[in-house]
Amino acid sequence: MRQALLGPLLFLTLTQSAHPQAADVPKTNLKGWYMLISDFPVGNKWTLNFDGTWRRHNVLESWMQILLRPGVTYQVNDSLSFTGGYSYRWTFQTPESSVRYTVPEHRAWEQITLRQKIGRVDLMHRYRIEQRFHGHVVLTPELKPRVDDWTYQNRFRYAIKGTVPMARRPSEQNGWYLVFTLELFLSSGPTMGAHLFDQVRLYAAIGRSLNKNLKFEFGYMDRFMALQKGKALAHEHVLHLTLLTNYRLR
Repeated sequence: MRQALLGPLLFLTLTQSAHPQAADVPKTNLKGWYMLISDFPVGNKWTLNFDGTWRRHNVLESWMQILLRPGVTYQVNDSLSFTGGYSYRWTFQTPESSVRYTVPEHRAWEQITLRQKIGRVDLMHRYRIEQRFHGHVVLTPELKPRVDDWTYQNRFRYAIKGTVPMARRPSEQNGWYLVFTLELFLSSGPTMGAHLFDQVRLYAAIGRSLNKNLKFEFGYMDRFMALQKGKALAHEHVLHLTLLTNYRLR
């Protein structure tokens, strides 16, 4: 029960202290995120992880970002696991830019995941720390992009996720389910100014478990982000389509 209360209390405390007082009206955008989340258990304790996200402006119109994130998980017990990994992100310039190029980002990340069950709800608390290296891209006189510098940033992420099966009988493993997620991001570094608030995500989805190896989810995410060193907010509506796989290697 203490685990169930710790995450929401932490979220409320940090949100009140770190949220920027933005003077600008948030800018609203529509996005499409298409995700692959794959787990490959190896033995009883270890799992190889991979997830990829392909993000598009106006659902499908043009590229926004591509994120690839491999990792390795050690399962301590049914409730506790540790994961570490690396991710690489390409951020595409806005469609209005006359010269199209991508901005790179390298990340190392570590996380702790706690799981519990409350009634019919499977609850997950995820605590992740990221070490981020943002590339600074400039254009040469020939209008060719190149990275001339890197900016370092730390980021903390807390997510609480609830999964509720829609099957009437608990023994039914396949079928429809609902997912609800709240995630808070706090960052520190030159790009954030004096503010810690990075973004907050609210997500709801309906999912279908086809068998023990394959699921898919369709959902919606409301996303608020800090811009201009915390002086303004951006507001995004994001449609999610996710394929989840789990295949044991041995």
